Formats: sequence, structure tokens, C-alpha cells
Amino acid sequence: MALPPEDSLQMKSYLVAIGLPSTTAEKFSSMFCKPQVPEEWLTLIQSTKNNNEISSGKKIESFLFIYNELQKHFREATNVTVDDFQSNQKGGKVLMEDIDEENCRNDLDELWYVDDLEELDEYKMTNNRGTFFIFWFTEGRSGADKDFEMYEDIAKLLGFNNIRSHKDKNATEISDILNKYGKEDHSHDDCVVCAVAAHGRTSDQIQVKGGVFIDLNEFVKHFNENNCKDLKGKPKIIIVQACRGNFLEKAVELRKDNDEHHVERPTYNNVYPELKDYTENLATNYNDLLLASSSIPDTLSMRDEVNGSYYIKHLLEEIKDNNRRDIWEILTKVNWQLSLIGFKVKIKRGDEIVKIKQMPCFRSNLTKKLHFHTQNEMKEKSRRDCHSRSTDVSRRHRCKWRCW
Repeated sequence: MALPPEDSLQMKSYLVAIGLPSTTAEKFSSMFCKPQVPEEWLTLIQSTKNNNEISSGKKIESFLFIYNELQKHFREATNVTVDDFQSNQKGGKVLMEDIDEENCRNDLDELWYVDDLEELDEYKMTNNRGTFFIFWFTEGRSGADKDFEMYEDIAKLLGFNNIRSHKDKNATEISDILNKYGKEDHSHDDCVVCAVAAHGRTSDQIQVKGGVFIDLNEFVKHFNENNCKDLKGKPKIIIVQACRGNFLEKAVELRKDNDEHHVERPTYNNVYPELKDYTENLATNYNDLLLASSSIPDTLSMRDEVNGSYYIKHLLEEIKDNNRRDIWEILTKVNWQLSLIGFKVKIKRGDEIVKIKQMPCFRSNLTKKLHFHTQNEMKEKSRRDCHSRSTDVSRRHRCKWRCW
């Protein structure tokens, strides 16, 4: 059985639309059009194509897997079944050991290898920044209101006019707020930011109103291209001030090279967190997503009961000082600043005091440079771009005259 010729053409157009190069899409559609393709595989191809709950990237992975398995089917009459493939899908990934490396190397090269990588483009940032969400929770979090104030200052410094703050919301309320946002028109927005300040636990679980823990993905998923199509190709920034576990990252005092008497000691602050044990699972893999966390996985995050969380405080200070407003540089400097600070923590066994540190981290799925330019900076950048284009045109004209 095979796809009808018109379906094959539609399939090629569809594959190109979700990001496959034209030549690879031609290969895939030609393979799917062969008369020997089992009906169950054709059904899987169509169901994958029509599944609106998975991203384009996951669909490409699925089609690549199907293409490879059909190659093996025609070459070796393999007994691999649709059930085998679906069991891998339920696990959230296509297993690397299932892929015939030799026969799909060319396809992988064509899909994901660029021979001459040009300089990265920059996300278009105008005066219409978009929405800056602030979700902060006060239960058992002295200094939480200060976290909100600092987040609000960050939003204003980055140029956001639409700041939506939500205090002590439960899981249903959060879902309703973000679902409503996804149905609004954001075609003219530059980006979206969602800042969270809460208790947390392992595997990026966030405590909301009522002491209930939810996945961080319950915040993030509302901004993907399926739930908010207007944000496709635009940066989505998630900032999380929360513990990510109960491990203590022990502070180490370093001696400078060639100076046996000088020791670098972090400045210690007295913080007494409550420790808890939890394990869950989470995935937040989306294009154009930047996820900034106040600590590395499984470790504590520190908060002053009067002045608020240390991570948000240093993030605010760095945004004030960084005139270029390059997000990667800002977050890296925050990592460095907090790495120099130590904390004294009282733990339950025998009121022992231990010296620890907090190390933030961020994970970037951004595909372009991200600068939060001011209005004057954007005007200057536009002027320079126009001058550069006119210079290039003039240079090309001079070249033509010399050739003649």
C-alpha cells in the first residue's frame, strides 16, 4: 500500500513547512509513497502528522525514525512493529540504539549539520516588549513581597509596560490565567517573560497556594507554539527563584596561586532553610526558550527574610549595571556574583552550622542573540544598519565600474 500521489505531494509540502530541507522532504515523501509500505506504518505517518500535541521538532524526530525503519524494512524485511515505535514515543524520545547510524547519517547531516555557520541573527526587539508575568507565593516565605518588588523593577528596566502580577494562586488559577493569555493576540509582541518566586523541590517542582506542588512545565507549556502560535520564533524567558532540592552545595575556600597565606573566603550570610526530600520528573524542551534558575539541580536556593532572594537581588543589580542588556552576559555575570557569596546554614542534626554556596544556572534553547535594547539604542542600531547597507551598495557599484 502507498500514499496516493497527491498525498505524497502534500506530505512533502508539510515536511518542508515544519522545517525539513526540500531534498530531505522529497526523500521522505518518496519513501512513504512506495507500494510496499505496510498499512500500519502509513497510519502512523498520518497520525504523527495530525497530532497537534507534539512540537515540530518531535515530529521531525518521529519521521526520521519511520524513514530509517522503512529503509530497514525494505532492505532486511525486518519485523519491527508500530507498537515498538509507540512504546519509545511514550518514553518521550526515540532511542539512539534504535537508529541505523550508517543509513541515516546522510539525512542527519542534511537536517542538522551546517557547513558554513554564519553569524547569529538577533531577535527583533521593538518597543512592544510583550507580557512580563510575576507569580510569587508568600506561604512560609518571609521576604516574598520584596521578591515581587524586585521582579517588577526588572520588568520596567527591560522595557516592559504590560506587567501581570499574581500573588498566591493555586494550580487551577495559574492554568486559567495562562490559558487566557494563550488565546490573546500577541502577534506584535517581542517576547514573553514568566518570573516565579516560590518554594521548590527536586525535578523542578514548584509549590503553589495550598502547599500543592506542580511541575514547572505547568507554567512553561502555555508558551509553546501549539498553545500560543503568535510566540513561534520569539524568545520565551522563564526565571525561577526556588529551591531545586535539599542538597547543600558545600563552600570551598581557595588559596591563590603562589600565595600560601592568602585564602579566598566567600562572604557568609546567616540563612536557616527548612529541608525536605522529594522526587518527580519534568521536561521543558521548547524552541526559543531560556530557563534561568536560582540554583543548580537538587540544591537549595537562599532568601533573606527582609531583603528577599539573593538571586533576584543580583539579577536586578546586574540589569541596572549592564547597559548593553545582553541576556546571556547578564545571566553569566549573576552566576559569577553569586559564586562569590557563601551562606551559613543550620541543619537539624545537633544544630550544626555548615558553610555552603549557591550556584545559579541557565539553560538556553534560544536560536538568536537576545538584547533588550532601549528605544535610543534601537534608533542608533537602525541608523547603523542603514549606513552599512548603503555602504555595501556603494561598494558593489564601484566594483561594477571597475569591471567595465
